[in-house]
Amino acid sequence: MKTARTYLGLSQANFCVQSGYNVRTYQRNEEGRNEAGITLGAAFVRAGINANWLMTGEGPMRIEDLAGAETPGALDRERMRISLKAIEMGLKATERVMAPAAKAELLLAVYDLLEDSSVTEEKVMNIVKLAA
Repeated sequence: MKTARTYLGLSQANFCVQSGYNVRTYQRNEEGRNEAGITLGAAFVRAGINANWLMTGEGPMRIEDLAGAETPGALDRERMRISLKAIEMGLKATERVMAPAAKAELLLAVYDLLEDSSVTEEKVMNIVKLAA
């Protein structure tokens, strides 16, 4: 908290005035005598601090730096596009229809499968044909 507040160029009192947070409570939080709650976290987020960084120390400190940062577990849009295309092609080839819930589960499985670069779209389509 102190690092984020200092980065923002604010004293404890100024941060509390700006965020509407109680000064004494904030001081206890920053000293580690109190455990910070969601209200304090939200105040930092409104000031531009990345909540993930604030809670874990991981990733960029500033929200504005998130756009260029790689987020663990982030969706690979191209892999998702290929996964969906393979499923649709496999279903079309077999002239089958899947219930939305089953199709969603298959999409997640195919997405995970395509993480392995040796797996081709054709292989996935064959799996989909078998699943349909």
